[in-house]
Amino acid sequence: MAFKLKKKIKLVLTSCLRMLNVVSNLFGLSVVRSRDLISYHLHEYKAYEEYAKIQVSENVRKIDNVWADETTLQFISEEIKKYRPQDKEIMGLCHGTRNGFEQKYFNDTNSTFSCIGTDISETARNYPNSVVHDFHEVKNEWSNKFSFVYSNSLDHAYDPRKALTAWLDQLCSEGVLIIEHSQMHSPLASSKLDPFGVKADTLTHLLVNWFGHSVSIKHEDHQRQDGSISTIFFIKKIMTTTHKDQKNLKQKKVENDV
Repeated sequence: MAFKLKKKIKLVLTSCLRMLNVVSNLFGLSVVRSRDLISYHLHEYKAYEEYAKIQVSENVRKIDNVWADETTLQFISEEIKKYRPQDKEIMGLCHGTRNGFEQKYFNDTNSTFSCIGTDISETARNYPNSVVHDFHEVKNEWSNKFSFVYSNSLDHAYDPRKALTAWLDQLCSEGVLIIEHSQMHSPLASSKLDPFGVKADTLTHLLVNWFGHSVSIKHEDHQRQDGSISTIFFIKKIMTTTHKDQKNLKQKKVENDV
């Protein structure tokens, strides 16, 4: 009930802001909120325990809420198949899935998909193919394992760079990391529950700044069932050859020639 009330208040405030802008525009002015002027925002917690407690409590409160969109997940499914056309079994990992909707959709609608999901809350144990896990952390048995990693929950990261580094580590050599981004993931929408808010174009710049030439990035806009737009990022690791590797390859070539 409180969630619906907050949503109604937000809609009323948004409508008021639009009305103020209509009047202000007559004088060549506009009214914006201060957070509209920034490219990204990251909420700071006093300690990790505070972050974890907030995430778990909100997860329990919203356990039946599903933000993921079936038409978008179907679009993503088709793109994954293009990236992994030779795979007889496409191993998938979905982060921040709360009640397991995402991995269930992928598994139920794609015969070659085998997906699991994670959530920081113990409630994950109540849903099929769900694992209790903080998605910031590296899990050794998941390194270089998955054909794809998907999440629409990067806004829940207290350290987005750390989270993305862990997700990239979970991809096999030709795997793809898929991030779904929307206005709900913007700086304006960030809070203590959704600590990381970023504009879509700024996210591209951050990815380049954080990972440089070690990744390739593609993004595409997709219309959701409710008419809103999600920007889907497809990120692949670029395998680099070290000087030592080059030397070993040359040595092997010489041995083969002999």
